[in-house]
Amino acid sequence: MDKNVKPELEQWISSMAKENEIPEEIEGLYFGMYEDADGGFCVYLSGAEEYDEADSDWACDMDYEPEDNAIVFSGEEWSPDDWEEFQTKVAEALKEILASNDETIGNFIGDRHVSTGFDDGDLINLR
Repeated sequence: MDKNVKPELEQWISSMAKENEIPEEIEGLYFGMYEDADGGFCVYLSGAEEYDEADSDWACDMDYEPEDNAIVFSGEEWSPDDWEEFQTKVAEALKEILASNDETIGNFIGDRHVSTGFDDGDLINLR
């Protein structure tokens, strides 16, 4: 079964974009991931005023957190053993979303640096 996360991610980001504005001083955005209590996975958005490609600790600085900044992907569809597949699917979906011509999402994200990854793992720099 192909588990496509893009439609849900895109809808969630679009919804946040309509309800929030990212402050100008936010340089980096982090779509963090962690295992949810039900065995699925959660993706959240946070932003940092400082971005350093050589030091992934920038993503730990939560200088910005929008309303409704998390989306849960059910444990009925994902298991903890699927974490690598989930991370890959999220990274690919985010790249596609960032490259799309969606004006709402484009204006929300702007030209900021964007990374993703599991909180206890390595960052994947998307742009």
